[in-house]
Amino acid sequence: MVVGEGLGVHGGKWGSAPYWKNPKLPMAQVVAGLLMFGPLLMAFWTPWRHNCWRGTRTGYIQLSFAGTVPFSVLNHFGHAFCGRWVPVLQKLDRSFIALSSIAGSYA
Repeated sequence: MVVGEGLGVHGGKWGSAPYWKNPKLPMAQVVAGLLMFGPLLMAFWTPWRHNCWRGTRTGYIQLSFAGTVPFSVLNHFGHAFCGRWVPVLQKLDRSFIALSSIAGSYA
């Protein structure tokens, strides 16, 4: 077994999709990106609806979650456009997940 070879990897190459030539791959990535907007809207709507937007732990936790979504969406759209994972977008996605997790942990 070669490092990097296995499930979720096509040919053991970094950034490639598991089913690279599958015609449904771009649409699947677009749908995955679009489905993230539901939780993003709820992350903004819930604190606003229950009046816990500013100065509360719940508001900060919800907003820290909202910080993870934009680059995740871009990551999926980039994958749909290029047909493979784009390393820069993946790093931005994971960096904002880490930063938002740190921000949420202080709430």
